[in-house]
Amino acid sequence: MPNDDKEQDRLDLTHHIWLLVLGGELYNAPLNGPRRILDLGTGTGIWALDMADKFPEAHVIGNDISPIQPQWVPPNLEFLVDDFEKDWLDKPSSFDFIHARDLSGSVTDWPRLFRQAFVRLRPGGYFEVQESAQWVWSPDGTVKDDSVTMKFVRNLDAAGKQSGRELNIYHRLSEWAKSEGFVDVTERTYIVPYTPWPKDSRLKEIGRYVSAMILDGLDAYGLRLHTQILGWSVEETQILHALVRGMVRDRSEHSYTTTTVVYARKPPLE
Repeated sequence: MPNDDKEQDRLDLTHHIWLLVLGGELYNAPLNGPRRILDLGTGTGIWALDMADKFPEAHVIGNDISPIQPQWVPPNLEFLVDDFEKDWLDKPSSFDFIHARDLSGSVTDWPRLFRQAFVRLRPGGYFEVQESAQWVWSPDGTVKDDSVTMKFVRNLDAAGKQSGRELNIYHRLSEWAKSEGFVDVTERTYIVPYTPWPKDSRLKEIGRYVSAMILDGLDAYGLRLHTQILGWSVEETQILHALVRGMVRDRSEHSYTTTTVVYARKPPLE
Protein backbone atom coordinates (compact mmCIF):
# COMPACT_ATOMS: atom_id res chain seq x y z
CA MET A 1 0.00 0.00 0.00
CA PRO A 2 1.17 3.56 -0.62
CA ASN A 3 1.73 6.02 2.22
CA ASP A 4 1.28 9.37 0.45
CA ASP A 5 -1.04 12.15 1.60
CA LYS A 6 -4.02 10.67 -0.25
CA GLU A 7 -3.53 7.31 1.40
CA GLN A 8 -3.13 8.93 4.82
CA ASP A 9 -6.46 10.71 4.32
CA ARG A 10 -8.01 7.35 3.40
CA LEU A 11 -6.62 5.78 6.58
CA ASP A 12 -8.18 8.54 8.69
CA LEU A 13 -11.48 8.04 6.84
CA THR A 14 -11.25 4.33 7.61
CA HIS A 15 -10.83 5.19 11.30
CA HIS A 16 -14.05 7.21 11.16
CA ILE A 17 -15.85 4.27 9.53
CA TRP A 18 -14.66 1.95 12.29
CA LEU A 19 -16.01 4.39 14.88
CA LEU A 20 -19.40 4.33 13.15
CA VAL A 21 -19.35 0.53 12.95
CA LEU A 22 -18.45 0.15 16.64
CA GLY A 23 -20.94 2.76 17.81
CA GLY A 24 -18.31 5.35 18.65
CA GLU A 25 -16.08 2.95 20.56
CA LEU A 26 -12.38 2.34 19.86
CA TYR A 27 -12.41 -1.30 20.95
CA ASN A 28 -14.65 -4.09 22.27
CA ALA A 29 -12.45 -5.65 24.95
CA PRO A 30 -13.57 -5.07 28.57
CA LEU A 31 -10.62 -2.92 29.58
CA ASN A 32 -10.15 -1.75 33.14
CA GLY A 33 -7.64 1.08 33.43
CA PRO A 34 -4.88 -0.23 31.13
CA ARG A 35 -1.44 1.19 31.91
CA ARG A 36 0.45 0.20 28.75
CA ILE A 37 -1.17 -0.05 25.31
CA LEU A 38 0.38 -1.11 21.99
CA ASP A 39 -1.14 -0.37 18.58
CA LEU A 40 0.29 -2.58 15.81
CA GLY A 41 0.40 -1.07 12.32
CA THR A 42 -0.75 2.28 13.68
CA GLY A 43 -0.71 4.02 10.27
CA THR A 44 -1.34 7.73 10.79
CA GLY A 45 -1.59 7.05 14.53
CA ILE A 46 -5.16 8.29 14.82
CA TRP A 47 -6.38 5.32 16.91
CA ALA A 48 -3.38 5.64 19.23
CA LEU A 49 -4.02 9.37 19.61
CA ASP A 50 -7.64 8.73 20.60
CA MET A 51 -6.55 6.06 23.09
CA ALA A 52 -3.96 8.40 24.62
CA ASP A 53 -6.73 10.94 25.14
CA LYS A 54 -9.12 8.34 26.54
CA PHE A 55 -6.55 6.93 28.97
CA PRO A 56 -4.30 9.86 29.99
CA GLU A 57 -2.68 7.75 32.72
CA ALA A 58 -1.66 5.05 30.24
CA HIS A 59 1.50 4.88 28.13
CA VAL A 60 0.42 4.30 24.52
CA ILE A 61 2.81 3.10 21.80
CA GLY A 62 1.96 3.18 18.10
CA ASN A 63 4.09 0.90 15.93
CA ASP A 64 4.40 1.08 12.15
CA ILE A 65 6.93 0.32 9.44
CA SER A 66 6.27 3.71 7.82
CA PRO A 67 7.06 7.02 9.64
CA ILE A 68 3.88 8.93 8.72
CA GLN A 69 2.70 9.77 12.25
CA PRO A 70 2.50 13.33 13.64
CA GLN A 71 5.50 14.69 15.54
CA TRP A 72 3.52 16.62 18.13
CA VAL A 73 1.72 14.13 20.36
CA PRO A 74 0.48 13.94 23.97
CA PRO A 75 3.18 13.15 26.55
CA ASN A 76 1.71 9.68 27.15
CA LEU A 77 2.03 8.65 23.48
CA GLU A 78 5.03 7.63 21.42
CA PHE A 79 5.44 6.27 17.91
CA LEU A 80 8.04 3.67 16.97
CA VAL A 81 9.11 2.76 13.44
CA ASP A 82 9.55 -1.00 13.42
CA ASP A 83 8.44 -4.14 11.59
CA PHE A 84 6.08 -6.11 13.82
CA GLU A 85 6.68 -9.24 11.70
CA LYS A 86 10.21 -9.41 13.08
CA ASP A 87 11.08 -10.28 16.68
CA TRP A 88 9.54 -7.77 19.04
CA LEU A 89 11.96 -5.87 21.24
CA ASP A 90 9.48 -5.41 24.07
CA LYS A 91 10.02 -7.47 27.19
CA PRO A 92 7.55 -10.24 28.04
CA SER A 93 4.47 -9.12 29.98
CA SER A 94 4.89 -5.50 28.90
CA PHE A 95 1.34 -4.52 27.91
CA ASP A 96 -2.21 -4.58 29.25
CA PHE A 97 -3.78 -4.17 25.81
CA ILE A 98 -2.51 -4.85 22.29
CA HIS A 99 -4.57 -3.70 19.33
CA ALA A 100 -4.34 -4.59 15.63
CA ARG A 101 -6.65 -3.29 12.91
CA ASP A 102 -6.79 -3.73 9.12
CA LEU A 103 -3.57 -5.74 8.91
CA SER A 104 -4.83 -8.28 6.36
CA GLY A 105 -2.51 -8.21 3.37
CA SER A 106 0.37 -7.09 5.60
CA VAL A 107 1.01 -10.28 7.58
CA THR A 108 2.67 -13.48 6.36
CA ASP A 109 2.44 -15.48 9.60
CA TRP A 110 -0.68 -14.74 11.66
CA PRO A 111 -0.16 -17.48 14.27
CA ARG A 112 3.28 -15.99 15.00
CA LEU A 113 1.71 -12.54 15.42
CA PHE A 114 -0.76 -13.94 17.96
CA ARG A 115 2.11 -15.75 19.68
CA GLN A 116 4.21 -12.61 20.01
CA ALA A 117 1.23 -10.68 21.34
CA PHE A 118 0.54 -13.42 23.90
CA VAL A 119 4.10 -13.29 25.23
CA ARG A 120 4.13 -9.47 25.51
CA LEU A 121 0.81 -9.24 27.31
CA ARG A 122 0.65 -9.17 31.05
CA PRO A 123 -1.45 -11.95 32.62
CA GLY A 124 -5.08 -10.89 32.27
CA GLY A 125 -4.30 -8.51 29.38
CA TYR A 126 -6.24 -8.41 26.12
CA PHE A 127 -5.34 -8.73 22.46
CA GLU A 128 -7.94 -7.34 20.05
CA VAL A 129 -7.91 -7.76 16.26
CA GLN A 130 -10.30 -5.88 13.98
CA GLU A 131 -10.44 -7.06 10.36
CA SER A 132 -12.77 -6.69 7.39
CA ALA A 133 -13.70 -9.36 4.87
CA GLN A 134 -12.38 -8.45 1.45
CA TRP A 135 -15.49 -9.86 -0.18
CA VAL A 136 -18.95 -8.90 -1.37
CA TRP A 137 -22.38 -10.22 -0.38
CA SER A 138 -25.89 -9.10 -1.25
CA PRO A 139 -29.14 -9.67 0.67
CA ASP A 140 -31.30 -9.62 -2.44
CA GLY A 141 -29.23 -11.04 -5.29
CA THR A 142 -28.41 -7.69 -6.90
CA VAL A 143 -24.71 -8.58 -6.92
CA LYS A 144 -24.41 -11.13 -9.71
CA ASP A 145 -21.73 -13.81 -9.67
CA ASP A 146 -20.31 -12.52 -12.95
CA SER A 147 -20.42 -8.84 -11.97
CA VAL A 148 -17.40 -6.55 -12.17
CA THR A 149 -17.56 -6.21 -8.39
CA MET A 150 -17.15 -9.94 -7.87
CA LYS A 151 -14.35 -10.05 -10.43
CA PHE A 152 -12.50 -7.33 -8.53
CA VAL A 153 -12.74 -8.98 -5.10
CA ARG A 154 -11.85 -12.39 -6.53
CA ASN A 155 -8.76 -10.86 -8.10
CA LEU A 156 -7.71 -9.28 -4.81
CA ASP A 157 -8.30 -12.54 -2.96
CA ALA A 158 -6.19 -14.47 -5.48
CA ALA A 159 -3.41 -11.89 -5.44
CA GLY A 160 -3.26 -11.93 -1.64
CA LYS A 161 -2.89 -15.70 -1.63
CA GLN A 162 -0.21 -15.66 -4.34
CA SER A 163 1.78 -13.01 -2.48
CA GLY A 164 1.72 -14.97 0.78
CA ARG A 165 -0.23 -12.22 2.54
CA GLU A 166 -3.85 -13.34 2.50
CA LEU A 167 -6.59 -10.74 2.62
CA ASN A 168 -9.48 -12.88 3.85
CA ILE A 169 -8.34 -14.06 7.24
CA TYR A 170 -11.24 -12.66 9.29
CA HIS A 171 -12.82 -16.11 9.81
CA ARG A 172 -9.65 -17.59 11.38
CA LEU A 173 -8.93 -14.99 14.06
CA SER A 174 -10.70 -16.82 16.89
CA GLU A 175 -9.03 -20.10 15.89
CA TRP A 176 -5.57 -18.52 16.02
CA ALA A 177 -6.27 -16.89 19.38
CA LYS A 178 -7.34 -20.17 20.95
CA SER A 179 -4.43 -22.13 19.45
CA GLU A 180 -1.90 -19.72 21.00
CA GLY A 181 -3.31 -20.05 24.50
CA PHE A 182 -5.74 -17.14 24.78
CA VAL A 183 -8.93 -17.61 26.79
CA ASP A 184 -12.32 -15.86 26.88
CA VAL A 185 -12.14 -15.50 23.09
CA THR A 186 -15.03 -13.31 21.93
CA GLU A 187 -15.98 -12.65 18.31
CA ARG A 188 -18.41 -10.05 16.98
CA THR A 189 -19.39 -9.46 13.36
CA TYR A 190 -20.80 -6.24 11.89
CA ILE A 191 -22.47 -5.48 8.57
CA VAL A 192 -20.74 -2.79 6.46
CA PRO A 193 -22.58 -1.64 3.29
CA TYR A 194 -20.43 -0.62 0.34
CA THR A 195 -22.89 2.12 -0.68
CA PRO A 196 -25.73 3.98 1.11
CA TRP A 197 -28.45 1.59 -0.09
CA PRO A 198 -29.84 0.38 3.28
CA LYS A 199 -32.97 1.98 4.71
CA ASP A 200 -31.49 1.91 8.21
CA SER A 201 -30.06 5.39 8.83
CA ARG A 202 -26.94 4.16 10.63
CA LEU A 203 -26.06 1.65 7.92
CA LYS A 204 -26.83 4.23 5.25
CA GLU A 205 -24.35 6.65 6.83
CA ILE A 206 -21.69 3.93 7.00
CA GLY A 207 -22.31 3.09 3.34
CA ARG A 208 -21.91 6.73 2.37
CA TYR A 209 -18.43 6.91 3.88
CA VAL A 210 -17.41 3.48 2.59
CA SER A 211 -18.39 4.38 -0.98
CA ALA A 212 -16.29 7.55 -0.74
CA MET A 213 -13.35 5.50 0.52
CA ILE A 214 -13.72 3.02 -2.36
CA LEU A 215 -13.87 5.74 -4.99
CA ASP A 216 -10.68 7.33 -3.65
CA GLY A 217 -8.81 4.16 -2.72
CA LEU A 218 -9.25 1.70 -5.59
CA ASP A 219 -5.79 2.29 -7.00
CA ALA A 220 -4.22 1.97 -3.55
CA TYR A 221 -6.01 -1.34 -3.07
CA GLY A 222 -5.74 -2.86 -6.49
CA LEU A 223 -3.02 -1.42 -8.70
CA ARG A 224 0.01 -3.18 -7.24
CA LEU A 225 -1.80 -6.48 -6.67
CA HIS A 226 -3.09 -6.60 -10.24
CA THR A 227 0.11 -5.49 -11.99
CA GLN A 228 2.87 -7.01 -9.84
CA ILE A 229 1.14 -10.19 -8.66
CA LEU A 230 -1.50 -11.07 -11.26
CA GLY A 231 0.44 -9.79 -14.26
CA TRP A 232 -2.12 -7.29 -15.51
CA SER A 233 -1.07 -4.16 -17.34
CA VAL A 234 -1.65 -0.75 -15.77
CA GLU A 235 -4.17 0.05 -18.51
CA GLU A 236 -6.16 -3.16 -17.92
CA THR A 237 -6.24 -2.50 -14.19
CA GLN A 238 -7.37 1.10 -14.62
CA ILE A 239 -10.22 -0.03 -16.89
CA LEU A 240 -11.37 -2.51 -14.24
CA HIS A 241 -11.15 0.18 -11.55
CA ALA A 242 -13.20 2.56 -13.71
CA LEU A 243 -15.91 -0.09 -14.05
CA VAL A 244 -15.94 -0.66 -10.28
CA ARG A 245 -16.22 3.08 -9.66
CA GLY A 246 -19.14 3.21 -12.07
CA MET A 247 -20.90 0.43 -10.20
CA VAL A 248 -20.34 2.16 -6.85
CA ARG A 249 -21.81 5.39 -8.20
CA ASP A 250 -24.73 3.53 -9.81
CA ARG A 251 -25.78 1.96 -6.48
CA SER A 252 -27.93 -0.65 -8.20
CA GLU A 253 -26.01 -3.34 -6.36
CA HIS A 254 -27.07 -3.76 -2.74
CA SER A 255 -23.66 -4.93 -1.62
CA TYR A 256 -22.04 -5.28 1.76
CA THR A 257 -19.09 -6.79 3.53
CA THR A 258 -18.54 -7.68 7.16
CA THR A 259 -16.06 -6.65 9.80
CA THR A 260 -14.97 -9.03 12.52
CA VAL A 261 -13.71 -8.01 15.94
CA VAL A 262 -12.04 -10.67 18.07
CA TYR A 263 -10.70 -9.98 21.53
CA ALA A 264 -9.06 -12.54 23.77
CA ARG A 265 -7.42 -12.58 27.20
CA LYS A 266 -4.10 -13.96 28.34
CA PRO A 267 -4.90 -16.22 31.31
CA PRO A 268 -4.35 -14.45 34.63
CA LEU A 269 -1.96 -15.86 37.20
CA GLU A 270 -3.61 -18.21 39.65
